[in-house]
Amino acid sequence: LAAVPSLEAHPLPLMLDAGVTVTIGSDDPPFFHTDLLSDYAHAWALADLDHDGLADLAVNSLVESFAPTERVAAWLDAMP
Repeated sequence: LAAVPSLEAHPLPLMLDAGVTVTIGSDDPPFFHTDLLSDYAHAWALADLDHDGLADLAVNSLVESFAPTERVAAWLDAMP
């Protein structure tokens, strides 16, 4: 889609600094030639995230999903 000219130009760090709730997801892996693990690795490198920062993105993905609230709560309780 070329929404940004390069990975380095992606606004992820600015979004996180502004307090935007960010989630990471691989929308269409075959089309974009990526997968979820690679997307998290890119986010980690781009925004200089630590383990807690990556975990926050994972939690956001659960909380902002359309999964039932009780299911999300169970998943969050199971996280280390």
